[in-house]
Amino acid sequence: MPTGADVITCMGCLWDTHLWTDATHINRWSGHRMRLIRCARCYVDLLRVRDVVLHATSTTIRPHHLER
Repeated sequence: MPTGADVITCMGCLWDTHLWTDATHINRWSGHRMRLIRCARCYVDLLRVRDVVLHATSTTIRPHHLER
């Protein structure tokens, strides 16, 4: 689990970034949970197609980074 302003490699686009989010996607039919550690841009894209619950963000993220 990254903390603060750690630089991570996004599992969606493979970019190294300090603007990360930690979220969980829950499959409606099976109840299966999938952890998603993504950059802010990939997280916003996920909101369009999936139900995700945001748990934590990097300390460098501002509200405009998470706008759709």
